Amino acid sequence: METISPIEKARGLYGDLLLLSKEQLLLARSINADKDISQEMLTLFQKRQEIMEGIDLLLLEINQGENRNNTVNSKNSRVEFPLSLGKQQAETHDKVIQEIIAIIREIQAHDEVGRKIMQKSQREAGKKLASLKRSQAASNAYLHVDSYADGWFFDQKK
Repeated sequence: METISPIEKARGLYGDLLLLSKEQLLLARSINADKDISQEMLTLFQKRQEIMEGIDLLLLEINQGENRNNTVNSKNSRVEFPLSLGKQQAETHDKVIQEIIAIIREIQAHDEVGRKIMQKSQREAGKKLASLKRSQAASNAYLHVDSYADGWFFDQKK
């Protein structure tokens, strides 16, 4: 039975993170005035946070592994791996790190698009709210809402 290395586990977690970022992007694209997506988005953010915490723990495990004094940095990251792995395993680690970097770039692209969509939606909602307030104020002025029929004056001459 072959055990999965921590770097392979990290790649799997980054893959899960990529799937969540795709879900968030799809959810952001489905925004309309009639649908409240806040709870769904919050759930996705919470899942994402849990995965990121798992990745942090794995990277800590990788960087604090055995043979700490006998390690070498990967060409592509700050992740270290033991020199005793051998050239083939070192190349495999480097390949996995390249895959992780590609996944991270894709996640960043999804996040950027999703952020722009959310900002646009926020601006549109703000415009609709301002328009609603103007319409309400005009309606109130026309219908004389909150206007007083008679004035009350109290003059006291001393």
